[in-house]
Amino acid sequence: MKKAILFIVCSLLVFSINAQAQDDVPIDSADNKQLRKEKKAERKAHRIYERKHLTKHFRIGMVGAYADINSTARFEGPKGLFSTQVNFERHLGLDDRKTIFAGSLVYRITPRSGLLATYYRLYRKTGTNLEDDIVFLNDTLKKGLLVEGYFNTDVFTIGYLFSILKDEKSFLGAYFNLYVINIQAGIRSEVFEFDKSTGILAPLPNFGILAAFQIKKWLGISGGVGIFALNTHGLNGSFIDVNAAVGFNPTKWLSITVGYYFFDVTVGWPVDDLRAYINYNYTGPSLGLGFKF
Repeated sequence: MKKAILFIVCSLLVFSINAQAQDDVPIDSADNKQLRKEKKAERKAHRIYERKHLTKHFRIGMVGAYADINSTARFEGPKGLFSTQVNFERHLGLDDRKTIFAGSLVYRITPRSGLLATYYRLYRKTGTNLEDDIVFLNDTLKKGLLVEGYFNTDVFTIGYLFSILKDEKSFLGAYFNLYVINIQAGIRSEVFEFDKSTGILAPLPNFGILAAFQIKKWLGISGGVGIFALNTHGLNGSFIDVNAAVGFNPTKWLSITVGYYFFDVTVGWPVDDLRAYINYNYTGPSLGLGFKF
């Protein structure tokens, strides 16, 4: 009797194990492939739907900033044994206040992704009689010498923009950009037959955040922050780019902006047996136009 009961229990255990194993068998691989294919098609259809309903793909901005400008060139000897610095506004008489014009473009490819590009240039030069002795590169220019100083910059950026918010009236995105900075600074003197300059054309990566929010039909706010630092033996630099603005919207596609800009960049590189450092920054109020379509 005991043997019969034991046999029945064992049979029931074997049967339950087999049943459980059959329940755990995965769906046929063909069914899995079909399911993945359907989900992929569904996601593609959703992206197409979102793109079709994203009616405004472009944001174009044109800004003029009346800025306080400060620009310097510093030269260090081997191992930092000596250092000299020229301030282009104080020593050479370049304008310390000037209107700087800049343009920007945001292209939203999809509600989640897009491209960001900006450009501005700042060219300045002036002639003056030196009020003090100055050292530029390895040369000393004496007080009273008639010279022409210049400081020119071009900045172009382009990169990828990832939108955190998927709303036509609100935009919040993080971007990764490539800054291409062209800086040329120099001094000329026909009297002394002196003409020397230093400069660099350097690509620098940049990370930042860009935002624009429509508070009311006629009112919006926008701004951005970008920052980066690089330190290598051949090239080192840092910059910060901050801006904020209030926009008044007379129409759906036009915005008049009033804001404030701050930009600071420092770049260092080897020149002959020296190391040159160029720093310039500008800060000031801005007025601009924005277009959405």
